[in-house]
Order: sequence, then C-alpha cells, then structure tokens
Amino acid sequence: MKDEEIRRMIASALSRKKIIWNKHALERMIQRGISRSDVLLGLNKYEIIEIYSDDYPFPSFLLLGFSHMKPLHILIGINKNDIEIM
Repeated sequence: MKDEEIRRMIASALSRKKIIWNKHALERMIQRGISRSDVLLGLNKYEIIEIYSDDYPFPSFLLLGFSHMKPLHILIGINKNDIEIM
C-alpha cells in the first residue's frame, strides 16, 4: 500500500466519521491524558512512520501526528470502510 492510498483511506474514513476506538487505545489514552479530539487533530496532519501490511485482520500503520504542538504516536488499522484506533 502506498502512502497516498493510505492517506486517502484515512481521510475518507474521517470524513465519514467511520472510526472505531479500540478499548486498549482508550485505556492508554486515559492513562496518558490524551483525548479523542487530540487524536483526531493528530490525524489531520501526520507522517507515516511504519507500515505493517501483514497485520491481522487488516493492515495497520504507526503515525506521528501533532495535537497542540505535542507529538502523538497513533496506531491505526484500516479496512475497506473504517479505521480503528489501536
């Protein structure tokens, strides 16, 4: 999967509000004082750090985004219809 395809899929899922928040991610976010809006801000402008194309059940990606000038590492999985914040 190429960067532009990944970015298109993320943008499409965000615009359609097709986001699944994994329980583990939500627990870690609470522990670290990170809100959902922080993550969503981070998904507006980001760098793709790692691509895990063989992950199951669908490919996942480690992103570096920023929220209020603070760096966020965001792990997401992408299927055909939505993204999962892991």
